[in-house]
Amino acid sequence: MTTNKQEIPINPTLLVWARTESGFSLSEVACHLKITTDKLSNLESGATPITASLLEKISKLYKRPIITFFLPSPPIKEETFIDYRTYSHSPKSNDTPEFSAIKRRVINIHETLLDMAKKEDWKEIPFISSLDNNQLNTAIKNGKRFFKF
Repeated sequence: MTTNKQEIPINPTLLVWARTESGFSLSEVACHLKITTDKLSNLESGATPITASLLEKISKLYKRPIITFFLPSPPIKEETFIDYRTYSHSPKSNDTPEFSAIKRRVINIHETLLDMAKKEDWKEIPFISSLDNNQLNTAIKNGKRFFKF
C-alpha cells in the first residue's frame, strides 16, 4: 500500500496524453480530483511531482492502468474505424472514458484471438452467404424448429 505523500517519478507528458485521449478538459479533471487547474497544469508540465494517491485517482478517472504513466512516450494513437451504420461517416472522437476503455479491451481481445487462430492454424468458418438456396432453406427450417418459431 502506498502512502499519500510518496512522490512518483512518472512521465508528465503521459498525463496530458491520457487526459486528452479520455476526452477531459483541465477544469473537468481538476473538479473530479478536487484540485485547482493550476495544480493540474503543474503536474502535467512536470513542475510539481505527483503523489501515489493522486496518480491512482487519475488512473481510475482516465480508465488507464497505472503502468501507462511510466512509459517513455505516449502509445501510438488507436485507429478509429468508420461506422457505416450512422449518417455521419466521421469517427466519433468524443467517446466517454468508459466506452474508450471497453473499446480498447475489445480490440485487444480480438487481436489476441486472431493471434491464437494463426498459431493454431484454424480454418475459416463458412458464412450463410456461402450456402446455396437449398442449404439455406434447410438451415432456416432447422433453426425455426430449434427455436420454436
